[in-house]
Amino acid sequence: MGDENGPDLEGENQPTIQLPIYLIPQIRLSMPNTDQIIKALQEGKIPDLPPLHTSIDMTIIWLPIAINHFQAAHLARLKLKQVIESRIDDLIYAALLEEFNASLQVFAAAGFAFEAFERMVRQRSDFEAKFPDKINTWEKNKTGWDSQAKEVFNCVFAIEHQYKPFVWKMLTNVADFRNDAVHTRTKAEPVSYHNSMGYFTAWRLVKYGFDNAVKCIVESLNTFAYLPTKARQKYPKLVEYCEDFTKAMEPIINQWKEWDAGKDGKREAY
Repeated sequence: MGDENGPDLEGENQPTIQLPIYLIPQIRLSMPNTDQIIKALQEGKIPDLPPLHTSIDMTIIWLPIAINHFQAAHLARLKLKQVIESRIDDLIYAALLEEFNASLQVFAAAGFAFEAFERMVRQRSDFEAKFPDKINTWEKNKTGWDSQAKEVFNCVFAIEHQYKPFVWKMLTNVADFRNDAVHTRTKAEPVSYHNSMGYFTAWRLVKYGFDNAVKCIVESLNTFAYLPTKARQKYPKLVEYCEDFTKAMEPIINQWKEWDAGKDGKREAY
């Protein structure tokens, strides 16, 4: 329901659409009933402003977020290496926490990107309509997201045999890092060794540290660059989506390559 904070945009209280309408480049705009609009124009009539529909591929939104946090994690790692030499505990704690916070958000954003991509792939391939038995089995067995994603990708993408272990391992890792970031373990865990610090610390500060963030961002970008090129032709809507997705990925990958090559002069080697 709408309240004093604003109208109910999904209900009857939505105001009449008026120009201008503000969008961002990642948003796709569409109009339903375009045939009626064309007919009215052909008859010399001026049709009312039609309902406008928008869609946005959240994978393209989450990946730059992951990259931005990765760059922050890299700076935090450099800071951590510097303050370790100072032996000032407060500085070490602050740098360690900064690296952890940034790296944690790398995994979160990458996980959201994969979930968004899998959902788009599932919809564009009409997977649930074509494989209702699989959906029922997943619901009955409470199958994990990563296992579902593997089956979806295996059905709709022609993944070469030699690359399947990499893709499946990537999906497993995404799910594992996401789960450990959210679900607190009831039992205390042994401390882990932090290579850059040269000291032991809490296991999460190591697992969600910069070293694993490097693997996460590189493997994620490689996977997102590879999978869309393997859409099976018998899923034309998926093929069309993957072609658009690949184009949208180009500036993201180019931005990453430029930064990773150190062309901006603001980074050091890992």
